Amino acid sequence: LAIIYTVFSASNLLTPSIVALLGSQLSMFISGLVYSAYVAVFIEPYTWSFYLASVIIGIAAAVLWTAQGNCLTINSDENTIGRNSGIFWALLQFSLLFGNLYIYFAWKGEKHISGQFSLPMLHK
Repeated sequence: LAIIYTVFSASNLLTPSIVALLGSQLSMFISGLVYSAYVAVFIEPYTWSFYLASVIIGIAAAVLWTAQGNCLTINSDENTIGRNSGIFWALLQFSLLFGNLYIYFAWKGEKHISGQFSLPMLHK
């Protein structure tokens, strides 16, 4: 996480230019693809791949959050910006809640995470 947030912090200096060049929607789409690639690193983990993916996801995270803020601002006016921001943050927080509730019930009673839980979606 230190690598991700260090790169994220440094990348925030450049991301407004990237978002201005690509547009907010394309920037969010590309960042989403990078996030998917980051998650895929966990399928077959290697130390070097974690470090490399952490650097890349740090850049993508900065682009994603900048583009999200830009998109939210463009699609809101002074009367709706508060509501739209609130809806966005509520959905973000609920995704954290529901994701953790899923893990709680799926892994209930497990003291050690075994191989059967490493790729549950691919085994179905």
